[in-house]
Amino acid sequence: MHKKAAFGVGLLLLAAPVFTFAQSADVLAQIQSLLAQISQLQALLVQLQGNSGVSATACVNLTHSIGPDDWDSDTGGDVSRLQKFLTTSGVYSGSVSGHVGPATVQAIQKWQSSHSLVSSGDPDSTGYGYV
Repeated sequence: MHKKAAFGVGLLLLAAPVFTFAQSADVLAQIQSLLAQISQLQALLVQLQGNSGVSATACVNLTHSIGPDDWDSDTGGDVSRLQKFLTTSGVYSGSVSGHVGPATVQAIQKWQSSHSLVSSGDPDSTGYGYV
């Protein structure tokens, strides 16, 4: 009886690595499938970004509030960064002057309206034209 039990345990020990190997193969196949899906989604994202005209860097990092008559000297260069962003966004065609004049305010308003943020008022009452 003791020999039969030892034989059964021996078979179980031999079968365990095979089961683990089979599990590993399944996990590896799942990982490869997921990696293929990620690759397809990345390609789709690149395609969609190309079709929408939106660049991968669609945001600008500003550290100051910006409104009419502000200058780069008051905002640590944020006005120029904003003007470059508005130019890239296609709402500003003026020069990057580092000064918020009427053309920059209009571009800010156009961007705000196109993104459904605010579409009327002024910088003081509703923030329309203020960043």
